[in-house]
Amino acid sequence: KKQEHDEQENCKKASIDSVSSEIQQLSREFEAELKKKEDEIEEMQLRLEKQKTRRKELEKHFQKVDKNNFEKQQEENALKAVLELEKKAMALLDNGATQMQKLYRGVRDRKLVKKLKAKSKKKRGKKKGKGVKAPKAKKK
Repeated sequence: KKQEHDEQENCKKASIDSVSSEIQQLSREFEAELKKKEDEIEEMQLRLEKQKTRRKELEKHFQKVDKNNFEKQQEENALKAVLELEKKAMALLDNGATQMQKLYRGVRDRKLVKKLKAKSKKKRGKKKGKGVKAPKAKKK
């Protein structure tokens, strides 16, 4: 019986050694896989930090772009207002120039008509006088 017992004990010790060896192997594999995953996590965290930094840079950039676009729109609106005022001013000047030309031409034409009427009256008066001349009496 002792021998049988010793064989069972040796068998169980071998089984324990085998299981212990397997556990150690699995433990090493687990630690290696764990190290690999920790390295991946660390790499991902570094990439995440880089992406956060880049995102912040882009946010600042696009805030500037938005600000510039807003200012550009305001400047374009102001320019449109100035152009509209210039257009109205030009229309006012054109209208004023037209009115001044009308006034000047009216005054000039009235003076011309007045002169023509005066000449016409003088000519009419002279024609009547020329056509009705009395013959001179002859002296004897």
